[in-house]
Amino acid sequence: MSESPIDYNRLNDNLKKKADFYTRKIWGISYTGEVEFSKGQRREAEIVFWGSVPSIRFKRELADPKLEFCLDDLLVRMLTRWYCYKKGLNKETDFLRELEAHGICSTNKFLIHNKKAYTGSIDKRLWNPTIRIIELNIEFGS
Repeated sequence: MSESPIDYNRLNDNLKKKADFYTRKIWGISYTGEVEFSKGQRREAEIVFWGSVPSIRFKRELADPKLEFCLDDLLVRMLTRWYCYKKGLNKETDFLRELEAHGICSTNKFLIHNKKAYTGSIDKRLWNPTIRIIELNIEFGS
């Protein structure tokens, strides 16, 4: 039985709504940039500030429902980069301060292998999202 094709337009629309929801919850402002699952994307996620509209792009691999919390973690990281850029904050120190201030993102980086997220490259422990990212995800879905 073959899988039905993934509707990336619908997923991109939902991701943009989620980005706006998260920025409103975290900073009380609206996100007006683009968000998309990008074909050929090499990094898990990146934000590009070309022109007047920022664009957050994700690997299509992250569209898998099993990786939803990984996607949310990366989305908040990219939105934090956007927020620092928008406010003229330092992209390193203020970025880290913003991430820590809200306690949303995991302090552990992750790798994706076989549709699972792992911390570290040697011991391959399963990556776990923070309670706060789970709460935001549930609140967005309700």
